[in-house]
Amino acid sequence: MLPYIIIKKISRPVHPLGGALRRLPAGKFKAHDSRSQLKMYERALRRRLKGPLSSPLRDTPLKKTENLCNKSSPAVSYMQEVDTMAYLELEHVSKVYASGNEPVTAVSEVSMGAERGEFIAITGPSGCGKSTLLHMIGGLNRPSEGSVYIEGRSLYQQKEGQLALYRRRSAGIVYQFYNLVPELTAEENLILPALMDRRRIKKAWIDQVLELLGLQDKRNCYPSQLSGGQQQKIALGRALITRPPLLLADEPTGNLDSAKRDELLKFLAELNRREEMTVLLVTHDLHVARAAQRRIYMADGKIIRDEKAL
Repeated sequence: MLPYIIIKKISRPVHPLGGALRRLPAGKFKAHDSRSQLKMYERALRRRLKGPLSSPLRDTPLKKTENLCNKSSPAVSYMQEVDTMAYLELEHVSKVYASGNEPVTAVSEVSMGAERGEFIAITGPSGCGKSTLLHMIGGLNRPSEGSVYIEGRSLYQQKEGQLALYRRRSAGIVYQFYNLVPELTAEENLILPALMDRRRIKKAWIDQVLELLGLQDKRNCYPSQLSGGQQQKIALGRALITRPPLLLADEPTGNLDSAKRDELLKFLAELNRREEMTVLLVTHDLHVARAAQRRIYMADGKIIRDEKAL
C-alpha cells in the first residue's frame, strides 16, 4: 500500500519528476504511478490554481514512493507552497434563461474564489446578475455552464440529497424578503431550519444568537409584532442557527433605514470576525459594500472589478 504524506498547510503538490499528487480529505496526498491518473490530476490542479504547474509531466517513470517519505529527505521538500486553496471557487459560470425566442444571459463566464473567513460584497446595478450568482453559490439555481466548487468539490455534481444537505447545513441564506412564518414566534422561526433537519440546538447557542441580534426580549413575539429591522435580524439568525461556514445575504439592508442598516452591517462584521464565517453579501448600495473586506463589481452579468479594502 502506498504511504500517505500528511501536510498541515495546503500546498501545491509536485512530485520531483513533475507528477501531480492527488489531494485527499484532511490534507492528505497519495502518490500515483499511473501516467493517465497523473495527467488527470495535473489538469485538475492547473484548473484550481489557474496556471501551469512548476514542471510538466515527463515520460520518465516515477521513482519508488518510499523516496517521498524518506526521513532524511522530508516529503514537504517536494511541496511548493502556494496560497491556501480557496474555500469557494467558481469557474466560468454562466446562467442563461429562455425568454421567448431570445435567450437572456443573467451571468456570463464568471470566475472567482473566496477564502474561508472572507467578507465579500458583490455590488452592481439592478439586473446585473449578482443575485443569480448568489443563488448558484447557494445551491438554489443550477448554472447553465461552468462549475461551482466548495472546498474542492463540485457542488452540482452531487446528488440532490447531498445538495439539500449543503443548503441546510453548509450555506446559510438570507433572502431580501424575510420569509418568516407568521404563525411561529421569533425563536421558533429562528430554529426552524434545525427542526426541519431533525437536529437539536442547544439552548445556550439560541440564547447567544438572540443576544448577538439584540432580541432576547423578543423571542416570544410573532413577526407581526416585530419591526422590519427586527424581522430582518430574525431572518439572519435563522441562517446562522446551524452555524454554517458560509453565509449568503441577498440585499439584507434593502428594507432598513440608515440606522438599522449600519447596525446590521456592524453585526455582520462582528459575526465574520467571531465565527470565522465566510460572508458573501449582495447589494446595490456602495455604502453597504464598503463595509466588506473585498468588493466585487458586476455589470451585464460579468465581473468588471475585484478589489480589496484598503
